[in-house]
Amino acid sequence: MQLHVHWFDNAGAGPDPEEVLLAVKVNDTKVAFKSGYNKYLKVDGRDGAVKGIADAVGAMEQWEPVFQVPLEGGRCPCSK
Repeated sequence: MQLHVHWFDNAGAGPDPEEVLLAVKVNDTKVAFKSGYNKYLKVDGRDGAVKGIADAVGAMEQWEPVFQVPLEGGRCPCSK
């Protein structure tokens, strides 16, 4: 698995495309995420990797956010 994170504080000159992620409402329960390169994020069915390669929103580009109440001590249920 590869993880790429890019961030620079460029003193207000605006974000680089790697730093942009826009949530787009699809319906009442789902959203799509559009990158700064105008591509939508999708799950690759072959290896399960998240990739920003789609030009339009289809079934694989739709995400359903799940919000959970934090555990005691403020920890997220998904954290160690």
